[in-house]
Amino acid sequence: MIRPNLSPDQLVFGEETAAQARQRFGDAVAGVLAEHTEQNVVIVAHGTVIALYAAAAAGVDGYALWRRLGLPSWVVLERPGGEIVTVVESLEAPNGAEVG
Repeated sequence: MIRPNLSPDQLVFGEETAAQARQRFGDAVAGVLAEHTEQNVVIVAHGTVIALYAAAAAGVDGYALWRRLGLPSWVVLERPGGEIVTVVESLEAPNGAEVG
């Protein structure tokens, strides 16, 4: 697979860069988590911002994570640390594989 030259601050598509989308989504997640400090929280979004957020929180490769996500898919993050607990790539092939 040829990996594209990625630059999170470069506008590639739409109206915001990957860095701006990650910041916007991260701010929204932080607000929800601040309101629900003692509860599990489910946040629904599209795979791009989920991958950007989870990668930044867990210190993993966001592009590799994004490429793994099918429909539907989800990422479970530990709270409060942000480590990835589980990645379910799709309902057809749940695997809980680690990202690295």
